[in-house]
Amino acid sequence: RYEVADGVARVVLDAPEARNVLTGESLRLFSEALDRAALDDAVRVVVVAATGRAFCAGADLRGTGGEAADFTARYTGVLTRLLDHPKPTIARVQGHVAGGGNGLVAGADLSVAVESAKFAFSEVRVGAVPAIVSVVALQRMPRAQAIELFLTGERVPAARAQQAGLLTSVVDDEQALDDAVATWVDALRLGGPQALRS
Repeated sequence: RYEVADGVARVVLDAPEARNVLTGESLRLFSEALDRAALDDAVRVVVVAATGRAFCAGADLRGTGGEAADFTARYTGVLTRLLDHPKPTIARVQGHVAGGGNGLVAGADLSVAVESAKFAFSEVRVGAVPAIVSVVALQRMPRAQAIELFLTGERVPAARAQQAGLLTSVVDDEQALDDAVATWVDALRLGGPQALRS
């Protein structure tokens, strides 16, 4: 879903029954939403959020087999758009995050998660490598912290993800999550758009 209100564009992963897995189609829509926000002068901040119990369970491993190259290009495109977005981006993480979902968190400028969220660079557990995710994650995380999580695939609590540099902050519950996002949005609105872009 894409919605704009009060200068905030919300890009919402909205397939809770599928744990918000990333598909070629969802990545296409995600890219389009980020592009729309970039071009809309009314948008000052972009919030990436999700519905359900999982923020994002990573790639849909059942549906990317024959379209792996296309999926990779689309996922890389989303991460590039996040990293290079002309508006400040905030990841609002309310549930579990696995695999490629970590790239969405790492690609945002600011990221906040509820303390009950769990994070796993789970690729190694399914015989894959967090190749693309690692490029984005290593821009935020110290190498030693990242390597431990990449190699073990361990599911860790939000506090550990923050210690590892993936998250900016961790809060107690979903109300505090919304409050933290609102506080950042208010602070970011005080900045000059050109200065924030730079």
